[in-house]
Parts: sequence; structure tokens; C-alpha cells
Amino acid sequence: MVQSEQIPIVSVRNVTVRFGGIVALDGVSFDMEAGRIVGLIGPNGAGKTTLFNCLSGLYRPTAGDVRVQGRSLLAMPPPTPSRSWGSAGPSRISPFSRP
Repeated sequence: MVQSEQIPIVSVRNVTVRFGGIVALDGVSFDMEAGRIVGLIGPNGAGKTTLFNCLSGLYRPTAGDVRVQGRSLLAMPPPTPSRSWGSAGPSRISPFSRP
């Protein structure tokens, strides 16, 4: 039986992200296939959050491409607060109640 080639759910190709002179990601490439569980591990400062922000569209790579179901995120408009993860993003949580 011949399997048809499926488009990965997410495809990251040669993604580089620079913040001024700091290189946060340098040529990152991988595919995520449907039905697979994927983990991303690394030490503090390795670029995990930067990569996640590229995948969510909050950051645009300096170089490379991120595709979701074959469609480039770079071809889509940047997310607006109403379309981004909004309340799932950073928030002010305090163990102390305010009067």
C-alpha cells in the first residue's frame, strides 16, 4: 500500500529570530505531524518561549518560515489583541488580595 504524503500540521523551516545583536533562534527546523505529541525542552534562555511566540504569530522570524497546514504564517496579518491568546497570556496574579 502506498501512503499519500501528508502536509505537516506545523512546519518550521530555518527560523532565525534576532533581538538587536542577540540571536534567540538560529536556523530552527522541524515538522509536527497530526496525531503526534511533541515536547520542547531546553535550558533557560534556549529560545523555547521565542519559538512558541513565532508559532503563535506574536513574533515574526527575522529569517525562515512557519507554516500551519501548509499556509505561511508570514502571509497572515499579525494577531491583534482580540485575535491573539489574550487572557491566556501573561497576567497580573497576586497571592495578596486588594482591598
